[in-house]
Amino acid sequence: MKILIIALPRTGSTSLLKKISKDRNLKPFFEPFDGTGRVVYNNENNSVVKTVIPHHPNNLQLISNFDEIILLHRRNLREIIECRSYKT
Repeated sequence: MKILIIALPRTGSTSLLKKISKDRNLKPFFEPFDGTGRVVYNNENNSVVKTVIPHHPNNLQLISNFDEIILLHRRNLREIIECRSYKT
């Protein structure tokens, strides 16, 4: 089982990553495509991956490697824009 969480910033995606990994006994991967190299993901089975939309150059290609896809957004777009962690 491989689950992918694709999210906008400040949507609760990190909490969701932790909850799913604990409940389903899956290995969590926090933003492996952010360009820092701090987390390496090699298409591993029994995993849940959280990424932010601009981190991967081709999200449509990325989703083909996963069994379940979760998309998260936030209704308040102003808070997304104001978020300091959002980098383009």
